[in-house]
Amino acid sequence: MDSGQHITCTTRDSNILDHCYTVLKDAYHSVPCAALGLSDHCLVHLLPAYRQKLKSAKPAVRTVKRWTVEAERDLQACFKLTDWTVLEAAATDLDELTDTVTSYISFCEDMCAPTRTYLTFNNDKPWFSAKLKQLHQAKEDAYRSGGKALSKQAKYTLNREIRVAKLNYSGMLKKQLSTNDLTSVWNGLKAITSYKSHPPALKPINNWLMT
Repeated sequence: MDSGQHITCTTRDSNILDHCYTVLKDAYHSVPCAALGLSDHCLVHLLPAYRQKLKSAKPAVRTVKRWTVEAERDLQACFKLTDWTVLEAAATDLDELTDTVTSYISFCEDMCAPTRTYLTFNNDKPWFSAKLKQLHQAKEDAYRSGGKALSKQAKYTLNREIRVAKLNYSGMLKKQLSTNDLTSVWNGLKAITSYKSHPPALKPINNWLMT
């Protein structure tokens, strides 16, 4: 069976130390990257010839509220000044009252809590901050510049900050567990494992039972 060698770039000086063969010719093309850890040869990134889902899928734009101490105080003051009897008198039944109060609370939250908009990608990690992205880019730039001393320093700085970020994120999860904040822990685990819940099938069943 005819197979092809996919690694065509040099991995240490002018030598190709790594080999990767598959039964599909021209299925991948190799791109040299900065060395991993203390390795003496560069890391090889095999890119598939087809367009990956990460590149074909557009990044999602997310908006989150930043709950600062000032925002919480403003929200509490807003609720204290609210005449709740006006909302109760305007509703004709319990469902309408619930919808009115919920909408009003959301309106107050939007007024008091500042928001922040950011982009998320399919391969984002919860502990990989914007600072780490800048350090990773600096590491790649240092590798491409050809300066070994600069590349080594950039690699050391990135590895050190990654360890710190992982420790900080681990400490945050432990703190949430110790305070019984199970919702935040579950959200963190879903972000780490990329877990996505399937839509429930109760609504079609309820519609069928009501017919």
